[in-house]
Amino acid sequence: MNHLRVLLIDGDRQQSERISSLLAEANHTVLPADGLEEATEALSLQKFDAVLLGSPLPSDGLAAFAAKVRSFETGPRASNHVPILSLSSNVSDSRGWSMSEDQNLDGYLADPFELSALSQAVMSLAKAVKESNEEPFSDSALFDPEEFKEQVGHDNELMVEIINLYLVERERQVREMREALSNRDWSLLSRIAHTIKGSLGSLHAGKAKSCAQDLELVAKNGDGASCPALLQALEHSLEVLEPHLLALRDAASAS
Repeated sequence: MNHLRVLLIDGDRQQSERISSLLAEANHTVLPADGLEEATEALSLQKFDAVLLGSPLPSDGLAAFAAKVRSFETGPRASNHVPILSLSSNVSDSRGWSMSEDQNLDGYLADPFELSALSQAVMSLAKAVKESNEEPFSDSALFDPEEFKEQVGHDNELMVEIINLYLVERERQVREMREALSNRDWSLLSRIAHTIKGSLGSLHAGKAKSCAQDLELVAKNGDGASCPALLQALEHSLEVLEPHLLALRDAASAS
């Protein structure tokens, strides 16, 4: 497992950027979240090889979050145990990682730390993770038409209207996201990605929604280096989704 997908929870933007940069140098993909709520949503949508806890968190909030992480390990898209590593300046004077006595955590790493120590800690904890599939989404998670139909009460006219509105808005949103990327306007890029994430959630398009969330959180964190690839991934997922929506729209129009 030379390349890992890591969820980083840290409200300290400077520290988050530093850790993300260190892990990116080691060829890992980092999705930043500035709080437990964002992190929980990310975990509900996709798989991660490890979770890093940056800034100090309240013990009760951490316990609830850890329990939520464990609940995702038993669902239909479950992987093996998802390791949780705490980055703390108070736990040790060493530069290596140690197993944690806290039942909510798998280990901790003293800060300040070097790239080699951070990378080794993440790799060591993630050895237990089995990647069941390279693609974590089922067919229904790409687009679940039955859930969408249920949501609109099987109203064909409403279904057609929502799909048409989405298609028009999507074209504009993609254009504006490209412009925001070109202008390095990370705040705008994050806001547009957040909006399109909501639309994709209403359509029950899980894969594209996950891509939108990736872009939203990384742009929010100001990680310009990762944004081009994430926008490309989002655009690709939207292209894959479109024929499914058009087929459903045509069928609804003919009914």
